[in-house]
This record gives sequence, C-alpha cells and structure tokens, in this order.
Amino acid sequence: MALAISAEGFHWSTALKHKLMRGKDEQTQTSHGFVFIVEKLEGLVRPPLVPRPSNTIVGEDEESGCRIRTLRRLLPGGDEMGVCELFTEVESYVVCLELQVSILRSLVGAY
Repeated sequence: MALAISAEGFHWSTALKHKLMRGKDEQTQTSHGFVFIVEKLEGLVRPPLVPRPSNTIVGEDEESGCRIRTLRRLLPGGDEMGVCELFTEVESYVVCLELQVSILRSLVGAY
C-alpha cells in the first residue's frame, strides 16, 4: 500500500490501491496501521475505465505483441492502457520498485 500511496498520479498506483482495497475487510482485522490507511482512502473514487486501443500495433511482430501482453499483466491496471501510456507507466513502476528494494536492503543491512 505504501508503494501505491507514494506514487500518486500514476495510473498503476491507482489500480494497485483499488486492488488492495478489494481485500480490505480481511486485512483490517490484522493491521491497525492498515485501518488508518483504508479510512484515509475511503473517499477515493475509481476513475472510469478508459478503453484501450486494439492490441494490434502497426508493424507488430508476434514476439513484441507477446511482450506487450506480458507487461499489461505485470503492471497494475495495464489492461486499461494504450501502448504509449503502458510504457510510460512501466518506467515509473520500475523506478518505484527499485526504490522500494533499495529501502528494504538498507533496513536489512541495519540489522
């Protein structure tokens, strides 16, 4: 949830918040910190789904089409994006994941 909150403004972070919120009832019973975050996010409204362009890209070969479909599955909300937006969002998602790994490594190194 912290990753999604820290990257507000990206489509993938909104999609990740909604995915995490779907299971909030189970999680609120186990974590008081999560209850606070859930209460803070309660007012958020899910943006309308934007129809994405056809999966066919001009000049697309089978391998690049397969890679794009894989990116869509890996990125939260990727199925709702066009190809250009998908690449932009993947870039920000990877940067946030790298930062999260760096922070976790620092925490592990401290102990």
